[in-house]
Amino acid sequence: MATGRLSILLAVWNGAEYLPAQLDSFAAQGFAGWDLIAGDDGSTDASAEILRDFAARMAGRHRVDLVEGPRAGGTAHFLTLLTRVPEDARWAAFADQDDVWMPEKLDRAVAMLAGVPEDIPCLYCSRTLVTGPDLDNPVPSPDWTRPFGFRNALVQNVASGNTIVLNRAGLDLTRDAAAAALAVPGLPAHDWWVYQMITGAGGRVLHDDRPSLYYRQHGENQIGANRGTGAALMRAG
Repeated sequence: MATGRLSILLAVWNGAEYLPAQLDSFAAQGFAGWDLIAGDDGSTDASAEILRDFAARMAGRHRVDLVEGPRAGGTAHFLTLLTRVPEDARWAAFADQDDVWMPEKLDRAVAMLAGVPEDIPCLYCSRTLVTGPDLDNPVPSPDWTRPFGFRNALVQNVASGNTIVLNRAGLDLTRDAAAAALAVPGLPAHDWWVYQMITGAGGRVLHDDRPSLYYRQHGENQIGANRGTGAALMRAG
């Protein structure tokens, strides 16, 4: 089994209602080599206190760094977190504040990434179980049929950001470009940008057909599940 440290990049903004369940799902991961970089983007609810309590609970087992977000939207938040990944991290995973990860999520991602040469940028992503606010009525996300690659990345995002895990080469590629990307006004989505970066550089995409998390849909989702005509029109815009 592959060994090394994995940085979870968690962007938080007024997420107190669902945040504890997501943090508990991190703690329940079978893969024990994770650390957490949690950015709070100026929350006015109890999010910061919940993060501090979690850091205290994980002390001695996992490194938990609590940082200030840029307060410039979700895309800027995730790209800023990307620049904070330490040099000793072998992988990095994006995480939303309101999902719940399956216990084997990181194990599966790391196992698949281990089969790729370390000098090739690689992105792991997976399907999800799209649910209601109470994790009810789970429905699998779309099973993409078009070939993954840069041609596809120009017109469609198949890499759901809340499932993405990057290997070190992919991390270095995107982290080095993040500062320039942050200077671009209106960059629409960090996950689509990462998919384009990896494939545009000749890297690989590993898509896991098995869902790796419960993707909670509720009234405050910034983007939401990529389902239906409305979602397609929003992404086209």
